[in-house]
Amino acid sequence: ALGDKARKLIYTTGGRSTRYPIPVNVNTASGIQKQAILILDSSLPASVNPGDEIPITLTMKNAGQLLADDVTIRIANVSSVAPKSTDLYHLGTINPGGEVTVPVVLLSDKDAGTTLVRVPVTVSYSALDGTPVTRQTGIDLMMKGRAELGFVSVDTSPNRLTEGTPFDLTIRVENTGTGEAKQVSATVDLPVEGKKEAFIGKIKPGNDAPVIFLLEGAKGGNH
Repeated sequence: ALGDKARKLIYTTGGRSTRYPIPVNVNTASGIQKQAILILDSSLPASVNPGDEIPITLTMKNAGQLLADDVTIRIANVSSVAPKSTDLYHLGTINPGGEVTVPVVLLSDKDAGTTLVRVPVTVSYSALDGTPVTRQTGIDLMMKGRAELGFVSVDTSPNRLTEGTPFDLTIRVENTGTGEAKQVSATVDLPVEGKKEAFIGKIKPGNDAPVIFLLEGAKGGNH
């Protein structure tokens, strides 16, 4: 039983501490609100050669506790990458713990060069109560050009070769690829003496460089 002093304290303060009031909500749910949580994963090549098609597998996962209805993803166009066929994909309903996979093909610009490109992706869906939800994410692509070397021309100086006379052999090497060729060197296989190896260095895309070999005159019977 409460003493007179305790009963008096309750009556005068209403059962509350005048120093440390603690509000209490009765019959109110507490904790984190349940919702759908969509996560977009992309499977793609480690690097992409500018100008090539880019095959990508997109996987949308629902890591939340409620389903996501009418899920769509829209892929934006950027200066160097664009969707090949359509930019909008309908994935339907994704239940909690479920996932949907869709193949996507992107086109890349041959002049993109070596760079990291982020392709924006918009994810939209309807929550369980019908509320529309929109989230922004993206696909990261490493654009890395590939060098392709070929011969443009082959010349000799003098133009007409004579037996026993030294001559220069000049070969122009062109880079027709999309990436820079580094530490380029060339070796010529001819039945003559002289300098048969040459170091060129770098050749940028769309450029060419000369390779000069200083050779001794051809002996009789050599061609």
